[in-house]
Amino acid sequence: MERMVRRAARPGMERLRPLLEAAAGDRPGGGPLNEAALASLDSDSALHLVAEEAGDVVGYLQHDGRFGTAQLVVHPARRRRGVASALLREAAREVGEEVAVWAFGDSPAAQALAVKTGRAAQRELLVMESAPSASSAMTGPAHGRDAAATSAGGSGSMTASARGRDRRDGATRPSPPAGQRPAARDRPAPLSQPPTATAKSNGRARRLAIRGFRPGDADEFLRVNALAFADHPEQGRFGADDLAERMAQPWFDADGLLLGFDDEGLAGFHWTKLAASGGDLPRGEVYVLGVHPRAQGRGYGRELLQAGLDHLARRGAASVFLYVDGRDGKAVRLYSSGGFSPLWRDVLYAPRPKEAP
Repeated sequence: MERMVRRAARPGMERLRPLLEAAAGDRPGGGPLNEAALASLDSDSALHLVAEEAGDVVGYLQHDGRFGTAQLVVHPARRRRGVASALLREAAREVGEEVAVWAFGDSPAAQALAVKTGRAAQRELLVMESAPSASSAMTGPAHGRDAAATSAGGSGSMTASARGRDRRDGATRPSPPAGQRPAARDRPAPLSQPPTATAKSNGRARRLAIRGFRPGDADEFLRVNALAFADHPEQGRFGADDLAERMAQPWFDADGLLLGFDDEGLAGFHWTKLAASGGDLPRGEVYVLGVHPRAQGRGYGRELLQAGLDHLARRGAASVFLYVDGRDGKAVRLYSSGGFSPLWRDVLYAPRPKEAP
């Protein structure tokens, strides 16, 4: 059967829906593309390549030049027939070099493709999950400095520990259908009178006031996010347009974007997310958790994590998941102590460096 691989301008969800639905079972807890990739389907900000056979789309590759990474989907009935390799070759021709590609769930087939095309694991994002009840009472000492952040998503994805699941680049998460929000009577009252929590550092008590996001908080939130994720390739670039786009999503809940203040100002934040899970109860996510560099090492990350888990429990989340960089041992220990366990992993496979002649 003749196959055509070509560039597509703004392919859109309707064009790719049959392919994405067919491949939906590949990734535990989410679809074959992350949040950022789905948002770019109608945009010229990314390179879109489609593989077609008899008029049907059997493969799709999206490359985001901002992050230098790609996401790839092949119809289950067309796998092991060279579709993925053809898309990667065309991407290299368009971009001018071999591209790094995410493997969500890191299946044996993805590992085999990486070996076949000369790629090696460059980044690993662990996806961890916990029932709210299991993490309602975090115990034990904090493990070193606070983690800079969590989750990608990912889904998409912003990532964990500076959201490992490139949340914007890679790894994000399923969002509820448009309009699917709890009725006002089912939502917790805004935290206009923020609760306070006490942290200790060097024997001195510190008070952290936690409340929900307000419109006037945007600039300071973005400033602290940039500082907390200064070394992160995706979340560190999160700007005003990205924030506006997320706030326009049906899942956005200002009360779920928790800001923590100490006597020096905004010290950190925990952005939570509630999404449909296919069951009777929604699924919560530690979307992004960040601590200002000046405030790290004071236990604020642990307090903000717990405040977000409490919020999701009140919203009725059946479980909570997050993405974290697998190389960030401190962050992994923090979440493990909070009742989270590894569920699966997403891996970024990059071209192996060419040996010098």
